[in-house]
Amino acid sequence: MTKQEFEMDSFIAKLEKQCLSVGDSSITKLQNGLSVGCDLYLDDQSITKLPNGLSIEGSFYVCGSKITSLPRDLRIAGDVDISNSNITSLSIGLRIDGSFCLENTDIESLPKDLMLGGDLDFSGTKIKPGIYGDFAIPKLRKIPYPVYAQLIDGVWKYRSRGFLGDYEDAIELECSRANAKIAALYRKTINDVKALIEGQPKTLKYYETMLWEYELPSRMAGDIFRYIEQGAIPKDFLCALFANDLRGACVHARYENPQHIINYVNFIYNEIPVGARGSYEIVQKWSEKIRTKQKENNQ
Repeated sequence: MTKQEFEMDSFIAKLEKQCLSVGDSSITKLQNGLSVGCDLYLDDQSITKLPNGLSIEGSFYVCGSKITSLPRDLRIAGDVDISNSNITSLSIGLRIDGSFCLENTDIESLPKDLMLGGDLDFSGTKIKPGIYGDFAIPKLRKIPYPVYAQLIDGVWKYRSRGFLGDYEDAIELECSRANAKIAALYRKTINDVKALIEGQPKTLKYYETMLWEYELPSRMAGDIFRYIEQGAIPKDFLCALFANDLRGACVHARYENPQHIINYVNFIYNEIPVGARGSYEIVQKWSEKIRTKQKENNQ
């Protein structure tokens, strides 16, 4: 066994600890699909690239590393802090259950499929305006950053829930306290956000949130999302509900769903477009409509 192989075995043996700090070593490469069962602090000058499919069950911190990008399909159960690091790019498939801090980096864009469960701090970066996963980031205007951060947090809620809600009220309160010039900038930014979001498809997180509000299992959100936004006809239970076939829905209901039929009916009536519910024929037409639209957009 070489020294590097021995150090790699020792490194992997530490992965189940509560916290792991990777300092200077002769290890220069980590294996693809590596799973870390704890927090990972990376300040290693030897490792220059992280493996694709890396999974971290804790939080992830980068400090003093030569790494310049995050790999594809990175999954992190905790928070991520890459502030003041050399990282300049992020790859698709990035999923972070906690918060994400990329303060004072040279990152200019976020993955279009970014999934983030906590807050986003991109102060001191040059992130370009656009839609990034659940975030709609407008042009950065000359607004005090704490208020701008509140705007961004409100935008995230807007993308996942469908409205700005209390955040818009809070921003209006800030407007009432500010001078006319700053208040105009606040409101202009809100309008920028709404312009970015208008016409955008709702996200998976939106449907998860809506199901939670109707006390329905969030595991059903994926099939609902794929039907409404992608035109994939759902399986028997949901298909019967969308077709207003309650007898069929009761026959095909499994697990906890039989006791939630009324909640599903309320959810579909209040949250699902009229053109996507009512009969099996309507369900088929909705599917064909969405799939045709997607093909046109891809041409």
